[in-house]
Amino acid sequence: MQTTTYGAPLGATRGDTARASEDGTGGGTFWSRLKLRGSKLLADPLQSRIYLACLMISGALVVLIGSNATETNRLLERNLEVELSTHLHAVGISLRESLNLADYVARQTRGQWEGENTLRAHGDLINDIPNFKELITQVAIIDRNGMLQASSLDKNVKSIDLSDRKHFLVHKTSGVDVSYLSQPLVGRVSKVLTAQFTRPIFDGRGDFNGVVVVSLNFDYLQKLLLEQNGTSQHNVAVFASSPPGLGGDKRQVATPLIALSGIAQPNGPLKLSSAATWEQKQIGKEMALKDFGLVLRVSVPQEPFQRKLKFNLALAVVLSAMLVFGVGYYAFQMLATIQSRSRILRKLEESQIKANSANAMKSKFVSSISHELRTPLNGILGFSELIGMSDDIAEAKRYGNIVNKSATHLHQLVNTLLDLAKIEAGQMEVVKIRSDVRDLCNSVLSIHRYGVEKKGLALDVKYQSGMPATIVTDHIKLMQILNNLLSNAVKFTDEGAIFITVAFEQSQWIFSVADTGIGMSPEQVNQVFERFNNVRLDDELSSERAGAGLGMALCKDFAELLGGSIHVYSELRSGTVVKVLLPQTDDL
Repeated sequence: MQTTTYGAPLGATRGDTARASEDGTGGGTFWSRLKLRGSKLLADPLQSRIYLACLMISGALVVLIGSNATETNRLLERNLEVELSTHLHAVGISLRESLNLADYVARQTRGQWEGENTLRAHGDLINDIPNFKELITQVAIIDRNGMLQASSLDKNVKSIDLSDRKHFLVHKTSGVDVSYLSQPLVGRVSKVLTAQFTRPIFDGRGDFNGVVVVSLNFDYLQKLLLEQNGTSQHNVAVFASSPPGLGGDKRQVATPLIALSGIAQPNGPLKLSSAATWEQKQIGKEMALKDFGLVLRVSVPQEPFQRKLKFNLALAVVLSAMLVFGVGYYAFQMLATIQSRSRILRKLEESQIKANSANAMKSKFVSSISHELRTPLNGILGFSELIGMSDDIAEAKRYGNIVNKSATHLHQLVNTLLDLAKIEAGQMEVVKIRSDVRDLCNSVLSIHRYGVEKKGLALDVKYQSGMPATIVTDHIKLMQILNNLLSNAVKFTDEGAIFITVAFEQSQWIFSVADTGIGMSPEQVNQVFERFNNVRLDDELSSERAGAGLGMALCKDFAELLGGSIHVYSELRSGTVVKVLLPQTDDL
């Protein structure tokens, strides 16, 4: 940290300090020194320009801090709006599904009562709605006089006077076939807290003949509206919006039918909020459920959010003041000097790092590629010479096979280098065609089946049922990826099995190659996509497994060219799993 001291400047001699005291710059009060320095600024145009620039920069930074604080507040408001909209949509879907189900049950029950004058037993009724068994606690019929006539809970239910219930009075006075949702109340038959969803019953002449009541379990509604879809910071409420035919209902939107507060008891069970909760100012989003004459609202209290906005603005003011008084006084000259030197040092360091990196990469490339090219070339030269010296046809044929393998290895290495060079130069083309997935995979498997059988390994291929039959991609590059992965699996697996899985999930293809081979340590997994990186174990077989260290790097580049990704999971001496994820597309 850079510090500033009043008195003699750093590095000043005792004589300098004495002269400073004589002319008054080393003593006196803070304001006298400030006044003296200001007069000197006017006499020194260069220094005054520097300080003026410093003050202008400070002013610009103050404006930047202010704009950032304003933008932060706007972002908080946008985030809150998105959060409330998302929650409102989720709650709205759940509530609409519940009300649609309740309306379906009400209509079915009304039709059965009008035709057969009976109700289904509650067990039979909820068996038809297995996903919402907890939602409906009772279905009942109230006659035109407000007396309970039937209940799904008890065939021999006693007649109870319900003429004072709001959900009965609303339909009795309206004369219109619309649904109604009541405030939660304790049922006189079920003895539990329920919200009553009702529809009127009319006789053949269209006169009011009673009400069908579907009692909705309030605990289930609470769980559905708040606990499952929201957070502990949300309030959820359902309001009446005076649907057509219920114009006589004078309820206002400000008075909720159902009000759930996640803030009242964030660490305990969620309960009905008090009326005072909804009298406070809140920030919320609303959704109209027109089919049911309801309005759904999700909100948070306004006061905590406003405090957060005010805090951001206050913080910006404090930071601006500190910046003006800190930067505007002594810091500019020191900061300018430090930044100037830092920029020079940083450029030197960056140049040195780039030079060292380039030299290291060049040395590594030359060393690695010379070694990799020399091995197959030595094989070709040596065994081709032996062929010329051999009189035995069988022996010459064996030498010829070795020459062929060496030449194939050399050809593959050169092709890999050319592919990597094209990718780096941005000249690698992607040609997408529609290919049969199983044919593509079987073509790759056929190349390695001999090697698998030779080592005595088990090979299991599994295709996900129901997946698409074709894939639109560059099948040549996909085959190269799978070929490299399967080649590595065979190379590094001495016993056990190799598993290939092809699946299609969430609009993307997943090609997985798993083996029970030697595996890799976390450090080796982190370096597996580096070029000229060889995964070796310290054993006598490590030299047989050595490669150019380019295969996985090429797989990664190809996967990214195809718009996908590649992931490696491995444990030392327990095996490796490599997954290639490619997006599904129909664009050719």
